[in-house]
Amino acid sequence: MLARTIANALPLLMRERVLEAVLAAQALHGGPVTAQQARTGRAERLMPHARALTEVAWQISRLGPDELGRSLHSAGKDRKGLALWWVEERRAET
Repeated sequence: MLARTIANALPLLMRERVLEAVLAAQALHGGPVTAQQARTGRAERLMPHARALTEVAWQISRLGPDELGRSLHSAGKDRKGLALWWVEERRAET
């Protein structure tokens, strides 16, 4: 029961860190990035494996925007069949 509760809370707990990692990798690579690219761009360990990050990213993408208006989106797959992710940021109102 505790394991299920933790698994259900993981997307909410990891959302900010995943968004930051994808944004940083996105800026570096100039577009959507794989989970592996998001993982390697961080000094601290984000997730144990790219596959785990992909699973959490999929769940985070269904949560909608965070408090800052950032939302994670799937961008399909790359040539190797790896899922691509990108972060949409809310535009500043003028």
